[in-house]
Amino acid sequence: MFKQLMKIWSGKSLLSQMSEDFLGMLVDGRYMFQELTDRWIAGEEISSTKQKFYDVDHNINLQQQRIRRRIVEHLTVNPKSDIPASLILMSVVKDAERIGDYCKNMFEAVELLVPGQGPEEDLKQLFAIREQILEMMNLSVDSFREQDESRARKIIETNGPLAKLCDRYVDGYMATDKTFRNIVAYALIFRYYKRIAGHLTNIASTVVLPIDQIDYYDEDHDPKM
Repeated sequence: MFKQLMKIWSGKSLLSQMSEDFLGMLVDGRYMFQELTDRWIAGEEISSTKQKFYDVDHNINLQQQRIRRRIVEHLTVNPKSDIPASLILMSVVKDAERIGDYCKNMFEAVELLVPGQGPEEDLKQLFAIREQILEMMNLSVDSFREQDESRARKIIETNGPLAKLCDRYVDGYMATDKTFRNIVAYALIFRYYKRIAGHLTNIASTVVLPIDQIDYYDEDHDPKM
């Protein structure tokens, strides 16, 4: 579906420009995620970057509003034209906007962390999952830009196990009698990881699934269908 629509968009300047603007939202979301986690892993102070970080998120929000407004204007003038493409774009810009929101939430959770406080193994797992999500973000940008179904399927295949792993850690925190501060922050970050990965998967679903199934991706669904 996505590849077919991109061929249509390429010949129509407005939809083509809106798809490029959406790509910019994905790139900004990736910047937020990588900038935050790079500093976190390096043990660097992050508070000084907060305003810049929030400014990027604000720009993502404005871009979403602009794209949606232009879609409505486009369909008002051309009510029978490009409806599938417009519906898909309307859906995925919301996913990109939510990724920015969850990155901002992660920033606030990382600010809560007490350096040197355990559990150390959980921190290592958070850093490992971070690498998976960053790869999903790279694949998302590339699959959109190059209309690459194999990269989109890789995102979908990664999401199921990643989501279950995040849930397992959150469930474990709910059952523990330990109450130190980092456990609360870790639980939040695992949850935000899961939601970011979920939105990336929704975006990837537009590449490999028909329009009626996008944004309702089931982790048990066969991505080859």
